[in-house]
Parts: sequence; C-alpha cells; structure tokens
Amino acid sequence: MAEQWIVHLSLRHSYGIREFARDCAVPVAIEFNSPRAVDELKAGIGTVALEDAVVMMKRRQIRREVLRATAIRLAEQIADTIEDAEGWHGEDRQRAAGSL
Repeated sequence: MAEQWIVHLSLRHSYGIREFARDCAVPVAIEFNSPRAVDELKAGIGTVALEDAVVMMKRRQIRREVLRATAIRLAEQIADTIEDAEGWHGEDRQRAAGSL
C-alpha cells in the first residue's frame, strides 16, 4: 500500500474557545530526496549526475506546489464555514455550520 499524507489545517482561538479544522489527503504521492544527496548537490561535489539533480529539483518543486494548493483549498473551506456560520450563504448552510 502506498504512503498517504494528510494535510491538517486549523484555525484556533487562543483560549481554545472555538476551532475550525480541515483535513485533506494530498492528491499525489509525495517523494522525498535524501538529505545526503541534497547536501552533495548543494556542495557541487560532482557525485550527483545531472539527470538525478534535475529529478531532485523537480521533486522539490512539485511537492511545494501540491502542498501549497492543498493548504489554500483547506483555508478556503474554513473561510466558507465561518461565512456560513455568520449567515452569508443562507439559513440552510448557517444551520449546518453551527453558530459562532
């Protein structure tokens, strides 16, 4: 079974009075570079082949973009829930979101 990563985003009141939280599975597999390979790449030792360096940099960029997009989507869902509770989107959504 492939690894599954979950992004958890929460908006919490400093005194713990109220919390809005969302979880979402990362939609693609996240791959990690080994710290040693990254160190060698940054140092320019030459033990990392050009093709491997390109793969490592692409892996880093894809991971950043996927995590950023996932976090933005979760933040938008939390904002919608708050707006629903405030009554911006009609009574049916306000009841479902609960009161603030």
